[in-house]
Amino acid sequence: MKIKDILNESIEDMYNPEAATIADQNREYYKEYFESFFQFGDTPVFTEHTNFDDPDAEDWSAKPSTEDIQSAGYRGQQSALEKAGVPFDDNVQDYNPRAYTYDSPA
Repeated sequence: MKIKDILNESIEDMYNPEAATIADQNREYYKEYFESFFQFGDTPVFTEHTNFDDPDAEDWSAKPSTEDIQSAGYRGQQSALEKAGVPFDDNVQDYNPRAYTYDSPA
């Protein structure tokens, strides 16, 4: 096998066909919805929902449940929102260093 054949070969098709399928679907989506951008550089304006709106999708929230340990990122985000004067979650857990060790339970 020549080097150019190796460089042009699609490894994803052989070892991860699901990822290759998703990449093909993305290419088709971009060709359909961003055609004027690729041809003329126009900024696309979406006026209606596309196929990404799933009415059967499960509702979820980024807020952790009260039983779970809140991550430092979540606590920091709420602190930043509070300092900015915008709505935030005021029920944030205190930092507990024992929660992140393996030798003792939280």
